[in-house]
Amino acid sequence: MLDTASHILYSPLTCQIPLPEFVKLRFCVSQYMDKERQLLRNLCFVLGAKFVEKLTRKVTHLLCKFATGEKYMVACKWGLPTITCEWLYECARKVRRSCLPVFCLMHSLLSNLLEVLGLSKTCEMPF
Repeated sequence: MLDTASHILYSPLTCQIPLPEFVKLRFCVSQYMDKERQLLRNLCFVLGAKFVEKLTRKVTHLLCKFATGEKYMVACKWGLPTITCEWLYECARKVRRSCLPVFCLMHSLLSNLLEVLGLSKTCEMPF
C-alpha cells in the first residue's frame, strides 16, 4: 500500500509539465499489479512520456519489479533499460531524468551478488 502522505504520486509536482526530456520516452510495464500500473501510467502521462502495455521495438524503457519474466528477457535481448518504478519517482522528485544505473535491475542484482560474496561495493559496475 502506498503512503499517500509522502509518496510522489500524491504530491504536487514542482515543475512545469510535461518534462521535455520525457516527451520521446515510451515505457512498458511488467510485474506491477493493476493499481500500481494505473498510477505509473498516470505519472508517465503527466511527465510527458507514452505508456504502453505491449513490449515492442518502439519502447525505450521497461518498468519491472524483478529480473525475471518474458518481457524482461526480451528487453535484455534488445538492450532496453530495465528499471524499477523508483527511477520514475526519482525523476519526478528531481524534475529531470535521473541516472539510470542505480535503478536498473541488473545493477541491483550485481550489488546483491557482491554483498553476498563479501566483495566491496566500490567495484566498478560495467554500466
